[in-house]
Parts: sequence; C-alpha cells; structure tokens
Amino acid sequence: MKVHDVLDFPSQTPFRIRLDQEFLTVEKVEGDTWTVVRGANLTVPARYEPGIPVELAPLNQFTEGSTRLQQPLTQDAELLKVLSTAHFPIDQTFLIQIDNELLNVIQSGPTEWRVQRGMLNTKPVAHAKGAIVSQAPQYLQALYDYRLIAQSSPFAKPVPDKVYKLDLKEIGKQTVVRGNSLNLTIPLEGVNPALANPQITVKSALPGLTAETDKLKWSPDKEQKPGNYPVTITVIQEGQKVERTFQLDFLEQNTPPKIETVTSAVAYQTQPLSLFIKATDADLPTQKLRFGLAAGTPEGAQINPDTGELTWTPSASTELKEYPITVTVSDSGTPPVTSSQQINVKVSLDDAFFTFLTGSIEIDGKKIAWIRNRATNQKREIQEGDTLDVADIHGVVKSITDQHLILEIDGKPWMLSLGENFRSLRNLTSLPVLN
Repeated sequence: MKVHDVLDFPSQTPFRIRLDQEFLTVEKVEGDTWTVVRGANLTVPARYEPGIPVELAPLNQFTEGSTRLQQPLTQDAELLKVLSTAHFPIDQTFLIQIDNELLNVIQSGPTEWRVQRGMLNTKPVAHAKGAIVSQAPQYLQALYDYRLIAQSSPFAKPVPDKVYKLDLKEIGKQTVVRGNSLNLTIPLEGVNPALANPQITVKSALPGLTAETDKLKWSPDKEQKPGNYPVTITVIQEGQKVERTFQLDFLEQNTPPKIETVTSAVAYQTQPLSLFIKATDADLPTQKLRFGLAAGTPEGAQINPDTGELTWTPSASTELKEYPITVTVSDSGTPPVTSSQQINVKVSLDDAFFTFLTGSIEIDGKKIAWIRNRATNQKREIQEGDTLDVADIHGVVKSITDQHLILEIDGKPWMLSLGENFRSLRNLTSLPVLN
C-alpha cells in the first residue's frame, strides 16, 4: 500500500496500523510504500478508497491515547468525529490536543465528542481530516481544573469589573452604483451588554438612509442625483457618545468604452506597422482609458497603453496570412468596464522592397519609365501623371528623367534613382527616407 505522510509512524518494523475497523501489520517500509499483513487481531480485511486516514493501532506503544479525525473540523465546530475513543476517559470531561489547539470534551459518544474550543488561551483553528487527536498532558489538565475551581472559590481573588468604552471605528469611503444598495456593518466596539442597546442615528442629505441595529442601509431612489455625500453616524449608550463622518459616492452605472471601428489592416514583412486605435467614453466625469492586447497576439505586436498605438514589425519568416489581434480598452470607472475589438492584420509580401525602377525612355515626346517586381516578375509601364500604388506607398508620377523618377506623396516630392527599389525613395525636402 502507498501512504502520503509517513512522518508520524515508526521507522522500524514491524508495527501495527489501523484502517477504519481493520488492523494491519506493517512488515516492510520502502519510502511511501508499505508491505502489510491484513486482518490482524481477527479483524476483517475490506476495500478502502484513497484518502482514508491511517493511524497507529491503539495498543501500539508509540501512540497510546491518540486517534485521528474522521472528517475536517472547522474553526467554530463544536462536534467532532474520531476514528476511535479507546484509551480516552469515559463519562467525564477531559482535555484533548489537536495540533496547537486545546479542546475540552464535555460529552463523549462512540465516535463523536462535543467540545469547547480554544482552552487555556489557545486559538481555535480549522483542522484537516486525519489530524492526530491526543489526550492533553496531565499538567495541562491540572492547570485547567485549577482555574475552574478558582473561579468558583470564595477565597479566590475576584476578577475586576470589565470596563466598556464605546468606540466607533473609522469608516472608509463607500461607493454605491445606481441599481445597487448599501448594506454596511457599523464598526462599533465596547458595547456594554448589560445595558440597553445603543441608540444609533444617521445624518445625511440622502433620503432613505437608515441605521438598523448594527447595519447602515440605503436603496437609492430613481430620482437620486449622482454626487459625493457626507454621512455622519452618532452612537449613544448610557452617557457615552461616539461619532464618525465618512463619504458616500453615488455613481451612475459605468458604460463601456466605444472603440472606433477598425476591422482590418495590412502589414509587410520586415516593415513596421503603426496603427492608432481610437476609443471614447461617454461617462462623466471624464475617465482615463487604458489600451491592451488580449491573449493570442502575434509575437512582437504591442500597444501603447496610453495612446493606443498598435505597432508590429513582422519578421522575414512571418507566414504570409491573416492574423487576428484583439484590442481591449478599459475605463477607470467603478467598477472598471472593458470593451474589445478584433482587428485582422494581413501580412503580405513587401512589394516596395522587390519593385525596382529598371529604365526610362522618351517616345514621341512622351517620357516612359518601367518598374519591375522581382518577386512576381511583373512589369509595368508608367507615364507622367499616372497614379502609382506599391505596397503602402501611394503617389502620383510628376516627372521622369533618364536616371530618376519623381513622385508626389502627400504633397511632397520624392525621388527614386534608376536601379533602386521603392524603399529607397528619398524626400527632396530633406525629410527622412520613406521606409
């Protein structure tokens, strides 16, 4: 058989263990694998599911007076179930220990005990199924019994009366969005239970805001205007008075940002793509928008979170196909709302890199130039005044000479020399090279 936790068991064999109602003798230990003999002490072997707690047999010299929890024990549970009650007191109260917590057994049954938690200033905590349950050492039992006697003894020093000091803890800013309600627990401490309940009053410009027992409740009317409202809570009990003021922000429901429709774009191998994503938000006051990219974005693609500029430079090995890129835009409202939109970016061959000015001639007073795409072997004849589109370069042929081609692009003159590709265009107004 395989076990998960062997720290609480002897390292020397043989020793006896218990699974439910069956006793087994462990003959050999190899890591977490034990070789066992079934049905010791005339018990009947049975089938067990993974996770069944294993305990040393009650008569084993290493764990006499201990057992294990049959099921997990929550922090505030007062009823626990154990695998065995052998070697524990019967018909009397006694202390037990689970991990670092001491518990007082006040009622015992065959497998169930009713307990008091956190004895002798230990802290009640949750305990896992299979946790070791052992009887507390005798000196702790004696200390606990002595405290019980001292409490009822007329010779014991009386405990001084507890002083109750009313205190209302600080309340942070509360936010309510239209369509929701406020249900705030009032952080009141130091209430004297022997006196009448404290009187709680609330002062605010918000109609319908009320204090009920220890709760502050408010359901906004349809006519309620958004804004920032101060709220003052006053608590009085037998001459003690405490007061706190906090801010309540009432907001309209946050609407999602709207992304300007951009459904497609074209990118070229080794050439940088720059695309500005525009988004607006109708909420007031004006909210800050943050841009992002969803999972599945192509390697190298990124977006400026503040400006929304999407950039990507496909490598020379990037496959020529369409790539979906999902852009997200989140606002700064309460709670934040996010919109998304998919943009299909088609990666194409960079025709501007492969297209060259191969020659020019003048026929009957007309100047003619030839350009050739070396990737597709396509040739084209162009004349002055023709519109030219090569990849992302869009211009008008202004003049043709023996050695040069002059294009007008966005109102500016660009020059291409004989034998150069269109990525070599130079701006004649001394602007950077177009690339």
